[in-house]
Amino acid sequence: MIVFWPQLVGVVLLVFVAAVVVDGSSLQSDKDALIDLKRFLQQNNAAHWGKYEQWREGDASPCGWSGIVCTGSRVTGIDLSNSMPQTQGMLYPHFSSLTALASLDLSGNAFSGPIPADLGQCASLRYLNLSYNILESGLDVSRLVNLETLDVTVNRLNGTINATFPLNCSSLVA
Repeated sequence: MIVFWPQLVGVVLLVFVAAVVVDGSSLQSDKDALIDLKRFLQQNNAAHWGKYEQWREGDASPCGWSGIVCTGSRVTGIDLSNSMPQTQGMLYPHFSSLTALASLDLSGNAFSGPIPADLGQCASLRYLNLSYNILESGLDVSRLVNLETLDVTVNRLNGTINATFPLNCSSLVA
């Protein structure tokens, strides 16, 4: 039995290392996603005055960045609300790459166009505030089963709400 122990440890270690590499759910992958978000916002805004302008790629961690909240070693919140001048353009289409994101506040800006389908893939979201923008359509909340707060007031949303909306979002607080 002792002869097989080192082999077993090697197999367990190999499986653990492989899981970490494949998963990509780390602070570094969160930082990479935030840098991608910053570049996206810079491309869509002539005046770069948002909180994202203070994010520095050379920083070891994004947890000290303005508008970023971390819990443990993961990015769990983004607050880019009420930028002056307002951040504008389309919404970033890759928020789901931040797999631990629980809170997203983009209110009080001038984001426009449809809401990317990717936002509906953010299964960890509990708080989503897109109010006071110029968003038009596309919010699919069917996979946002942990959502407790949703604010999309003062937009240009049109269309219908999925009939399963109340069932899928049973955690919403009135």
